[in-house]
Amino acid sequence: MVTVVEKSERFGERHKRTHRYDADIGNDGNEGTVIQQMWERWIGLLNQTGELPTAAEFEKIDARVFYTDTSSENPLNYLLQVHPHGPCGNFQGLTLGDLPSPLHREATAREWMFCKVTKQPTYTDIDQTVLGGDLNEPKFIKRKYRRLALPLRGKTGEIERLAYASVFFEPVFILPNMSSISSWRDFQAIAMSNTYPCGGYTPVESHSERLNPYPMPPRR
Repeated sequence: MVTVVEKSERFGERHKRTHRYDADIGNDGNEGTVIQQMWERWIGLLNQTGELPTAAEFEKIDARVFYTDTSSENPLNYLLQVHPHGPCGNFQGLTLGDLPSPLHREATAREWMFCKVTKQPTYTDIDQTVLGGDLNEPKFIKRKYRRLALPLRGKTGEIERLAYASVFFEPVFILPNMSSISSWRDFQAIAMSNTYPCGGYTPVESHSERLNPYPMPPRR
């Protein structure tokens, strides 16, 4: 398996993505997860027909699988058609360019553009502290998770949608307002009340490190 690490920091945000190529996705610590389920469905359809699965063939396989409309030429305009919501925010119906975190939206746009153009899955471990939550009052979100995105073809054969799902290595943590904390006990109490369980597992893998494997187009 080949790994490429993309790291960036900006205005208090910290972002690290480990792109995992040629991995045995179904057995790469993903046993029993939604990632294994969607991968086996996708690769099974591909092996059966010799063509990429269509959006219609892939719909409603699991409530934890989500969809993005990639019909725009600019990845920042990809539409989050069916997207998870919770403490990290509710962005369903918005575009990638609408996300509050510059690092997260740009890195995700690069990743999903690669998936669309190459017609290949993207399989990524993500460790980040980024802006999230309410668009009118964003907060810093700390999370560590794995995401698989799969290309789905439309009637013309072009990639019109991506299906994606995530599993978390640890609970999501919303960082508290440090000005309101006077002691370590205060911090612990706030941390406990701002931690959200997301399930998941903890595979261990060493990674080579490189920077920015994909170029980022300007938003039009």
